[in-house]
Amino acid sequence: MENTVEYQMFSYELLRLYIDLEECRDEEMQLKIAEDIDLLERAISALQ
Repeated sequence: MENTVEYQMFSYELLRLYIDLEECRDEEMQLKIAEDIDLLERAISALQ
């Protein structure tokens, strides 16, 4: 499953979100990014 297009796209986006979370200084935005990370991790888990 890890070679599917969906898995690769989600993994790439997850990496970008972690980078955004690290660079972000706004606490409210950090919470939103963390929520997106959680949702994307669930989607990746569902693909496996």
